[in-house]
Amino acid sequence: MNPDHRDHLVHYLILFLILLAGFVFFIYFRYQPTRQFIVITVVDLLYLTWGIVHHYLEDRLNWGVVSEYLLVGTVALLAFGLTLVLR
Repeated sequence: MNPDHRDHLVHYLILFLILLAGFVFFIYFRYQPTRQFIVITVVDLLYLTWGIVHHYLEDRLNWGVVSEYLLVGTVALLAFGLTLVLR
């Protein structure tokens, strides 16, 4: 396997584990909306941080990438937050 492909695999595995852990904790706290929101917030921050680290390691980090991760993270946080509030 090409070393670049192995790096990509590791990077996406880390992202998958972050999202999987978030999903597991979200389900675990299914009757506790405040804790679910905390889980979503932590996953959102980890997603943002890992996205920036990933693009830095790929030498493709710029303000456009950072703003995209911020926008996606903010939309996800608002969407989950609103669903928890509107239950």
